Amino acid sequence: MKNALKNNEKKDFLQPDKITKISVCKESGLLPTDSCPEILTVTFIEGTEPTSYCTIHQKYFEIPKAEEYPEIKKPYYEEIEEIKEKHEEKPTETEEGETLQSLIEKLREKHKK
Repeated sequence: MKNALKNNEKKDFLQPDKITKISVCKESGLLPTDSCPEILTVTFIEGTEPTSYCTIHQKYFEIPKAEEYPEIKKPYYEEIEEIKEKHEEKPTETEEGETLQSLIEKLREKHKK
């Protein structure tokens, strides 16, 4: 290559348009959570980067007791418990690409009212 390019002017490599760099979990290749032990910066073509969070290192948050927070409706807690049980039974299976985090976000929106 040195011989082939010896007469060419040296130029810096310019990053092409529509290229993005984001952090991902080294093990899953998905967006990292606070629990991911190793994170890498990876280059993607815009629109091809992961949009869901790591399911390998995803930890459940502690759910406060409903009686401690009467302003939060009880069904919210019951639905979260159902999701946790389902995820613990088959942690790698998700329905239609949903993750535990996306299901919890849906519940938050549902019970925001």
